[in-house]
Order: sequence, then structure tokens, then C-alpha cells
Amino acid sequence: MDIPEETLAHNAPTVMVSFFTTTYTKSVPESQTFSVPKTVTKNGLSNLVNKLLGNADEEAIPFDFLYNDEFVSLSLDKFLKKRPEINTDDTLSLEYTPSMSMEEGNEIPHDDWVSSVCAPFYGELDGDVVVTGCYDRRVRLCHGSEVLAVGDGHTGAVKSVAAVKNGLASMGTKRRRRNVPGFTALSGSKDGTVRVWSYDDAKGLKSVRTLKHHSASVDTVSINAAGDLGCSASWDKTVSLFRIPDCMNADITDVQIATMTGHSRPILASSFTKDNRHVFTSGLDGQLKQWDVSRAAFYTTYSGEYATYSLDVNKENQNLIVTGHSDNRARLWDIREKKVIKSFSGHTGWVYSIKWCPEEGNLGTSFVTAAEDSALNYFDVRAVRPLSTHTPHTDGILSLSFTAPTTVASASKDTKVKTTTLSPNK
Repeated sequence: MDIPEETLAHNAPTVMVSFFTTTYTKSVPESQTFSVPKTVTKNGLSNLVNKLLGNADEEAIPFDFLYNDEFVSLSLDKFLKKRPEINTDDTLSLEYTPSMSMEEGNEIPHDDWVSSVCAPFYGELDGDVVVTGCYDRRVRLCHGSEVLAVGDGHTGAVKSVAAVKNGLASMGTKRRRRNVPGFTALSGSKDGTVRVWSYDDAKGLKSVRTLKHHSASVDTVSINAAGDLGCSASWDKTVSLFRIPDCMNADITDVQIATMTGHSRPILASSFTKDNRHVFTSGLDGQLKQWDVSRAAFYTTYSGEYATYSLDVNKENQNLIVTGHSDNRARLWDIREKKVIKSFSGHTGWVYSIKWCPEEGNLGTSFVTAAEDSALNYFDVRAVRPLSTHTPHTDGILSLSFTAPTTVASASKDTKVKTTTLSPNK
């Protein structure tokens, strides 16, 4: 068999490797070993495996490689130099798995920068329904490439939106009629307010309550998994907790549970834990703060060095949190260790948004980031660099949200929302 030129040993230092897979349909016999240059790159290994599998050029696909459950991101030599404990006299057993690809989908034009996007009906309706917040001071309900409803009321740019479905309603357009869940949404604005929105077929998208808990721009709002608690945080350095069902009742005037303080600079990101017991916040002070929801009180602080623009708590393992920063990096925190346990590079601009991948069986090992460099990066916690990169926009991406297990909606300064599908190469 002809081995690709870039993987031939020649006179370069070499290492013996074998290959196996748990994710691809074709296997290389594990008993076979090969001598490859230590300088071989991931592409060189991928070409070798395709040859060994008998994949013709038109059938060849890119692979990623792992050693002891850690990705080989660059060359094998660089990987080994960082791990002096590996005995290179032994045969290295490398796992190969199809690389992840990103394919662009729908596009939804807006009238100004789109600062935020969320999916109230995750995994339903083909993952095509999103709620957006825009610098034109409006909230929109979109389906596919259509804007179906517009909410007015804010007097400043909308900086953040969050939404949760609350029952079935019928949504109509001039072209066709669809049955989709009704929903409740929150929007935070530069005008210092949070608006609570309700959608149903009869009334459309309606602002039902305006909350004035802050004295400066509200850059983050979030809703817990139960859908009954809202959180807002602001440039005034405060965090507000409030009851969403009470917001829907005009007879209840006081819907706030508490205002919490502790940050020393503006707060830009928030996320509830899946069990609804805690909410995390962070911002320009770089501190990750944990708040006890039942007591509506401060719980603890995890110290950081860089301004934080985004955060997401892992839904499978609530001890793991990912954050996006002003030094163009993403970071993985383990709150059991009370610190950052890994840093991820790959962007060339501030990381504005970050989300764990929600696909079933993923167990919280991968996440997607969006940044000022207009790129979406797909990361795995077992690698320090992105496994896949896609640039769907022409300007910075301010927000992303999963609308389905493998579909991401991204909102950008280029005034567009676009969807991207993640899938392994086949």
C-alpha cells in the first residue's frame, strides 16, 4: 500500500503508532503499526488513515485524533513535548474520529446590530424559531427567514433576551399558519429596564410588565429551567431576582425577590444551574460569582483575571462552567476546585458568547463560542484549540443559542441572524 508522502519517516525522528475508532464505521486493524515522523500533523495522520481505510480521494474525510482521551490539535511532536511522561519508545495508540463540520443555514435580516438571540422552543419546529434583541430597540419573533412578530417599548438598544415556552398557541402569517408553543420572554436594555413579554395568537407579542430594578444598562437576562424565576444583571453592578408568574398578574405590584450586590464592575453575563438552586454571574471585574436562589443571597466567588462577556453552566455537570473573555480566550471552570482548569485559544477577538453543546450523550464535553472576529468555534474540553471554525458573518458575533441539538443561531453586528448546523464528516 502506498503511504502518503507527508507521513513517510525518511530521516526524521519517528514514532510508532496504531489506530482505532469508536465512532467511525470503518476500522484499521489495531494490530497494524506504522512509523511516522514526530512532526506529522493532524492532516498527515488523517491522510494516512484514509489510505489505510481504502477511502478514495473523493471519499476521504478529515479526522481528529486522540491519545489517552486528549486531542492532538497540532503536530504530534508538539503534543508529545508538552507531555514528557509519554514514552515514545512505545507504540502510541491513536483514536480517530470524524472531524466536525459546520454548514450555514437560514438568514434573518434585521435593521441594526443584533445583540442577542435565544430559542424558546429548543428542539421543536425544526429548530427554526428564535427570539432576538436588536439595537433598534425592538424584540422580534422569527421563524426560518421570516420575522413574524415585533415588540416595541424599549427606549434604548436591547442587549439581552431570554425566553421559555408556556403552552400551545397558533401562530399565523400572511403566507401560512403554524401551531407553535406560546412563550414568555425577557429583554434587557440600555434604557435600564427589563421588559416581560408574552406571546399568544390572539394578542401577538405583547409587553406585559416593565421592571425598573436597575439604574443602568441591563446587559444580561436569564430564566431558570422551571420557567418561574428571572434574573437580570446590570452595569449598575447589581443582580435582581424576580418571579415570572407574578409579572403576568397585573394585580401583583411587587414581583422582585431581591437585589444582590457584590460585583465591583458592570455585570455582563448570567446563567442558572439546571436544578434551579443557584445562578452564576460575571462581568468586567472578571469574578465568577455564585448566588443562592432560595436565600436570594451571595454564595461564593471564584477569582478570575480577565473581563468576562459570557458564561454557561453545564446542564449535565453543574460543577463545570465555560466563560468567554476579553483576552480572546474561553475558559473552563470546575467549581469543586474553585478555579479555571483549562484555557482555550483560537479566536482573534473578544469572546462575546459561549454555549455548551446540548446533544444527547455528549455529557458536556463540547461547546461553541462566538467572537468579535466574526467566527464560530467548536471546542472539545479535551483539546485547547477549536476542532472546527466557521465564519458565517461579516462582523462581530454578539450572541449564539442552540435551537436544536446540532443547530446554532448566531446574532451579529452585520445586522443578521444566521443558523449553522454542526455535523461530523461522513
